[in-house]
Amino acid sequence: MDYNAYVRYYFPSEVDCDRADYHLEIAYNLRDNEKINLLNVIYRGGAKSTHVNMKVPIWLIFFYDTIDFMILVSDTGDLSKNLLKAIQV
Repeated sequence: MDYNAYVRYYFPSEVDCDRADYHLEIAYNLRDNEKINLLNVIYRGGAKSTHVNMKVPIWLIFFYDTIDFMILVSDTGDLSKNLLKAIQV
C-alpha cells in the first residue's frame, strides 16, 4: 500500500495534505532496506516522531510484515510515553 494512501485512510483526522517528500523517502527507505543506517535532519515540528516512531512502523508491520518488534527512542521519557500511547491497542 502506498504510504500516502495509508496515512490518509488510517489517520484521516491528522491529514490535510500529502506527506512531505522526506516522510515518503524515510518510509520507502525503511521498507526497501533490511539493514539501513539512516540519518535525517528535519526541522523542529516536521513530524519526525509521528512518522518514524509511529506511522511508518505500523505501516511496515501490517502491510509488509517486516518488523517483529520495535524500540522507541526519544529525548525524554514523556515523549516516549506519548508515542507508545499512540500505538497501543
